[in-house]
Amino acid sequence: MFMHRRPSLKAREAMAEAAMKLGEGAESAEEHHQVKEAEKVLSEALGRRVRLMASGDSAILAAVKIAGRRILIPDQGGWKSFRTIPEILGKKVVELETELGIIEPEKLEDAIHKFQPSAFLFTSSAGYMAEQPVEEIVRICREEGVLTIEDISGAFGDRFSGRADIVVCSTGAPKILNLTSGGFIGGKELDGAMEIIRASRISPVMASGLIEEIKFARHVIDRLYRGVVVIKEEIPEALFQESRGIAVGILCNNPKKVAYRARAQGMVTDIGRSLITTCPRYERFNDRGIVVELKKVDVLDLGDEDFKAMADMVGRALSPEIV
Repeated sequence: MFMHRRPSLKAREAMAEAAMKLGEGAESAEEHHQVKEAEKVLSEALGRRVRLMASGDSAILAAVKIAGRRILIPDQGGWKSFRTIPEILGKKVVELETELGIIEPEKLEDAIHKFQPSAFLFTSSAGYMAEQPVEEIVRICREEGVLTIEDISGAFGDRFSGRADIVVCSTGAPKILNLTSGGFIGGKELDGAMEIIRASRISPVMASGLIEEIKFARHVIDRLYRGVVVIKEEIPEALFQESRGIAVGILCNNPKKVAYRARAQGMVTDIGRSLITTCPRYERFNDRGIVVELKKVDVLDLGDEDFKAMADMVGRALSPEIV
């Protein structure tokens, strides 16, 4: 059993203090100084105008609002709302064939020529498991006149991410910026989405916690990367051996049975959350397998021996189901 990841102590203290002050002023959420401060810090970090929102999904909704009529998305390794939110706005969704979620530049070019999308909506890392060639993706799309929208929820704090025309991010648990709710959108041209942005604002309480979570983001993602490296070293069958990620994917037979055995071995948090996601699943990959979800645990308190213990539990649960 492992400690479930919670907002940092500093974030919880900041949110408690902000909650006690609610109602003392007449400011709207948009005018509240904690909201302005968090937006300022994020804008400086990402080099673009950032607006806080109530959730990552609301940020995606705002981004898609200004993205034209046809949205290209990966066929796996994205976020489930990539398929549904554009349709809410009456937009057509077309899918790019990937390699277990990894976007291949040549196939991206072919898909752009075939489907003529107005925007490409993708995640910085495929199913949290492997970083995408973000710089190349953005270059190709700009040359073809396609707007890029990048979900950086699983990579905030890493310099390879956040290069697209518009970035969106969830700060709901469990994420790098780990609060109970919230999100943000960033871009130079957000005027076309302001109606949605204003209707879906974050509370000053969440903004107060976000200011503190930002300070820990780089340390958190580095520990997640380290944990994934250790687990992959112990499980040679793990996918994406040469790629950085914050989760570990493994192809196997009977993934539900493997997840059950892993839970019995101890792959669970102190509040009862399983550390195993079963596939096929759009948000991870479409083949049969499992994903070890390190972002659910408090990695700042774990060392290499803890990660090796996780790998041992998973390895025992996998046998004899490994592909």
